Amino acid sequence: MDQPVCTSDIVLNRVLLKHLEDDAASQRADIVTEARKCIMRRLRSGDCTIEGVAQDLSLTPRTFQRRLSRSNYSFRKLLDGVRVELAQTMLRNSSASMSEISASLAYAELSVLSRSFKRNTGLSPSVWRVSACG
Repeated sequence: MDQPVCTSDIVLNRVLLKHLEDDAASQRADIVTEARKCIMRRLRSGDCTIEGVAQDLSLTPRTFQRRLSRSNYSFRKLLDGVRVELAQTMLRNSSASMSEISASLAYAELSVLSRSFKRNTGLSPSVWRVSACG
């Protein structure tokens, strides 16, 4: 067992290691993509928790957190990003009030939407709407 393998193939070893690294990177991207889909679906129903999203992905909440962490995400960061993207779509494509948008994205209050939106875009939702709609 301590003897080196005389027939080892260095080139094949490199190819296989590269494949494993690429596969791991793909899995990290997949968890974020799948989680985003679940978050969008759950926001429509008003029940978007880490436990619920993890369950949809057939993971425990802790495993879900670890996998997100490997992709440099947290559930909160992912949820905030999805909410802001959806808010931008609603602001651009509808005449819904800020309160309606806030409620549809399951924010506790309008002020929470405003702070999150400004933190992510640098603009308040009202200013962003005016600039986006020209």
